[in-house]
Amino acid sequence: MDPQLKAQLRETIYVSTQAAVDAAGDPSYNAPAARLARVVNKRDTVDKADGTTLKTDVAIITEAEIGLHARVWLPGVDQTNATLARVPRFSERAITEHGTIDFFRTYL
Repeated sequence: MDPQLKAQLRETIYVSTQAAVDAAGDPSYNAPAARLARVVNKRDTVDKADGTTLKTDVAIITEAEIGLHARVWLPGVDQTNATLARVPRFSERAITEHGTIDFFRTYL
């Protein structure tokens, strides 16, 4: 990750990854883990690669990917309360000029 961008990851979010899905299709999740992020609160329209558009209100920049089946607690939100978790709607990788992944942007 670019050092200037990494220095901007000053907010703590919590991410809980999906651990399993039971026979009824209900997911279970791992304990929330803290991650540094840059959280941008703004309404935006994202054009996806499949040609569809998506309206979002939060974009999160992280060094590690946040999967679409994860749950995310924004800064200041009680990560012990599952009902306050947000669900990622779209995720994209930012690729450097050398073809490597620089960072991940996740939209909620």
